[in-house]
Amino acid sequence: MAGKYTRTPEIKHKQSLIMKEKVKSYDWDQIDKKRKKTIEKNNSKVGRKKGEGAKKTGWFQPCVICSKDIWIIPSKSDRRTCSRECMSCDPIYKEKLSKIDKSYMKSNTYKLATRDPNKPKYKKYQYEVHKLTEENYVKHIDKINPAGYTRTLCGVDGGWQLDHIISIKYGFENNIDPNIIASVDNLQMLPWIENVKKGSK
Repeated sequence: MAGKYTRTPEIKHKQSLIMKEKVKSYDWDQIDKKRKKTIEKNNSKVGRKKGEGAKKTGWFQPCVICSKDIWIIPSKSDRRTCSRECMSCDPIYKEKLSKIDKSYMKSNTYKLATRDPNKPKYKKYQYEVHKLTEENYVKHIDKINPAGYTRTLCGVDGGWQLDHIISIKYGFENNIDPNIIASVDNLQMLPWIENVKKGSK
């Protein structure tokens, strides 16, 4: 196609050299002073001021659950909450989850995909731990969950979840046998919100 611009390696190299020279010419001390002055003036970690003007333009809006200010770009984001915790409590998010069609999980194609030998190593490790965990939970439910807490998804009032004290991720990264991560001694019941907090650390 005539007139089409192609960014060749030579052009990239030339542009890179120009930018490096430009960056060297910046007065970084002056830029840092200006930035600190702006932060101090606006009482914020970002350059834009948390004032009425900012809220009108949509830079900041309150989280629908805890009312904490969250920064968004209105044209690109429909974000309503400040964290996973709050998102799990959002009724609109819970409604969306309830409407998701999961019938594909019963299909033969899905079953074959989950048994794919080319799955990443972590996924295979995670699958093995979950399988052993459920087996141990059923066998030793009286020891793991003596109070009979109801296991639920995130966001369900009064719901609890089965938690690995030493996480699956830690077990994978440190080559710990899946049987140890899924063992009765490594399992505990936690309220779903505590489990979310633990997972986000």
